[in-house]
Amino acid sequence: MKNLIILLVTITSLIACEESSKSNSVGESPEVKQTKPIKLERKDPVPKTITLQEVSRIAIIEAEQFITNAKKDGFDYSSVTEIKNQAQQAYDSGEYKKAQLLAVEVRQKIEDIMSKK
Repeated sequence: MKNLIILLVTITSLIACEESSKSNSVGESPEVKQTKPIKLERKDPVPKTITLQEVSRIAIIEAEQFITNAKKDGFDYSSVTEIKNQAQQAYDSGEYKKAQLLAVEVRQKIEDIMSKK
């Protein structure tokens, strides 16, 4: 939609420039035409808040990324895999706050493990 509006504005501008570059018979300044402004409306408003479910899901994804990075860097991350699994189980059963707290715990423990090397 945005690309279509940009294309329409560009074409309109080009047409206006072409018309304004045409000389009139008397040698006067070209006529400037008033066009209606384009009103842009956003149909899908951006949410102003994020739910606890979304926060906990993001925390679990971050925990998974920390585990992946620890594995890639050769750290022993086995001590946190059970906590990560508990976080996922809590999320799946609708206990979003518990899931978030467990996922944050995974992240903190991975950070501790990586800082000790």
